[in-house]
Amino acid sequence: MKRNIARLSGIVLLLALCLSVTTFVGTTPSAHAAVQASQPQLLGNVKLDPYCRSLGYAKAGLADSTYYGWRCLNAQGSSVATINMQSACQWQYQGGANVTDATNDFYNASSALCYRIDAYRGVPDVQGYCQASGFVRATTVGSTAYDWRCVAVNGFLLNIRDQLGVCLWTYHLPGATQMLARFFNFYSTTSWQCWS
Repeated sequence: MKRNIARLSGIVLLLALCLSVTTFVGTTPSAHAAVQASQPQLLGNVKLDPYCRSLGYAKAGLADSTYYGWRCLNAQGSSVATINMQSACQWQYQGGANVTDATNDFYNASSALCYRIDAYRGVPDVQGYCQASGFVRATTVGSTAYDWRCVAVNGFLLNIRDQLGVCLWTYHLPGATQMLARFFNFYSTTSWQCWS
């Protein structure tokens, strides 16, 4: 009788252990479950006159025709302060670190756009992108963000103006149809960032 009770207790304990393991395994998310990637949200253009007035200046004006050409001007029309586009976007859209600026044409002063972003993914893998596209390697031909090229076997250089495509290729985010590729310093080839 004691032997049967001991066996029965052992079976009950084994069943309880199996049930707890099954429950634990059954509620653990699959390692292959798709994670929906966040995507940047276009907020709109940045309004620089109100931003400059918020800093105590009279208005915004251009010192040159590039993305970095904007300045805050005093009442006499003199250039006083260079405008940080990221700060202007964050001020206008009240987003703090979750709002940033970007441009798709550095040489167009009016190309500033503001985005709400969620996660910094890293830098684009230009070398891998070029090789995956059938080229030998990536190289730079200057010192600006626009100076990346893919190098063909015969030495032909393909201009890489689509850093967004490089970001999407680099990070393969499930469910992502877009990301944001932005440079934080146009005068540096290594300043590209990928955001979602």
